[in-house]
Amino acid sequence: MSKLSEWVELARAIPELQIDHAAVHTDFQRVKEFSADMLKPLTGAYLEQNRIVLPVWDDQAMVGNLMFPWGYHKYVDYEVNRFGLGLVNVTMIYGKRSRKSSDFRFRSDIDTVNTDFHFMYDFDKGHYVELDPNQDREKNKKAAEWHHRLQELADIEQKAAAFIFDFLVDLEKQIGRIRNFTLDNQKSYREVISFLKFVNAFIEESTMYMSLLLVLYGDLDSGEYTAIIWAIEEQKRMNKKAVEHCQLFSDDSSYDVLLDYHDRGKEHMPFGPVGNAVQAIKQLVTPRKEKINDDDWFIYNKRQGYLKSREGKLYPNIGEIERRRGLYKEAANEQSERQLINELYKRATEK
Repeated sequence: MSKLSEWVELARAIPELQIDHAAVHTDFQRVKEFSADMLKPLTGAYLEQNRIVLPVWDDQAMVGNLMFPWGYHKYVDYEVNRFGLGLVNVTMIYGKRSRKSSDFRFRSDIDTVNTDFHFMYDFDKGHYVELDPNQDREKNKKAAEWHHRLQELADIEQKAAAFIFDFLVDLEKQIGRIRNFTLDNQKSYREVISFLKFVNAFIEESTMYMSLLLVLYGDLDSGEYTAIIWAIEEQKRMNKKAVEHCQLFSDDSSYDVLLDYHDRGKEHMPFGPVGNAVQAIKQLVTPRKEKINDDDWFIYNKRQGYLKSREGKLYPNIGEIERRRGLYKEAANEQSERQLINELYKRATEK
């Protein structure tokens, strides 16, 4: 997996392609339907800032539940696929939404058109560039580089597939063991050390998995990856101190919370070295609550599932990274997730 290590270092230098929204041009807001030439992303100088601006529109925002005589609302939205290694495919989706014949409360999409736009991080220029990967690779360097990176991803994925499978098969059981571990005087120091060794093995595997998410799949951006790796290294440091404390006592003697607390040294922490390590790993694997109702905000920990909040962004922990990638128990989509994350950030950064 040496190739993975090389790409991890490169991927950590790749910024996320930021996607901003804008309403469609006023000239096109009152037409019956969109056409492709009305709906091009704004790139140019924006790409030099590693940003693009996409049009987003739905006539329903203007007329509510009223329906035009022609029987539909026009709309435009988009989907983003991030492949890793600075490869991004943006699909612009536009068409019409008519009243659903089987249920008049809802709409269904008709006459949908998908248009793909491709962007790649250029290491020489230090920003993303737009390209057409279908161009002749022998004549077009950007197209050739796009396919070279895709092949690199395929090679790494082939070698990593078994590891990813095993990691996800065991993940719920491992996180359950962490979250259910109780630190009290019923535990011997041998049991505590065994748990900490298990945690070390788990976070080592998590490091490899997070590296694959960064490089292969683009499920983490470089900032999120840096934050999670820092948290894992900090957990290792705390585990080491906790084990050193436990080794001061015989293996079969019972864990003593007071002795642990008095071994804090100069670090003004709420617990002793063992308590700190156990509390930290529990926080590192606990995801955000999937849906937060209005009545929940008063008691809900706004930072649960996140390592930090900075510059309009929340940085997920191990548990949240997997929660947001998996299937949800309740209805949700990209728009509802963006709204909830924005609200969490606002509340988490309130003075």
